[in-house]
Amino acid sequence: MTERKISKKENDIINVVKPVIEKEGFFLVECCYVEGKEPQVRLFVYNKDNTTVDRLSDLNRKLHPLVSGIDSVSEDFSLEISSPGLYRKFKYVYEFGIFTERNVRISTEDGQTFKGINKGILDGNLTLLDKKNIENIFNIEKIKNASLDG
Repeated sequence: MTERKISKKENDIINVVKPVIEKEGFFLVECCYVEGKEPQVRLFVYNKDNTTVDRLSDLNRKLHPLVSGIDSVSEDFSLEISSPGLYRKFKYVYEFGIFTERNVRISTEDGQTFKGINKGILDGNLTLLDKKNIENIFNIEKIKNASLDG
């Protein structure tokens, strides 16, 4: 699976916000920094039990001052904190660890598509549990793309 590259600015942001996000009981799924006239910092966070608008808003209030203190981030940035969505396309292998026990859809390099419950990665292999409770094992390097499936 080809992973999205993380920029230096995104890495700077991750180093500052990740401890706070984890302390609040969330996983940091992705950090995006979008350059432009009005730069944007987008953080996608996940908590399987309690991701409400109020909690995301509270997290925004805690993180905004921390991000504004990062030298490499423009002073005029906006901060957006969101859940990853029901059908998020995976951009990083580590997302299989974050989204264990969730329904996922994968496509393999040979063009086949599979759905099942993500049981995680062990020794470079992803295990999916299908509707018939059969474990299907896929070499992570042979997965072309993956996404949450609702």
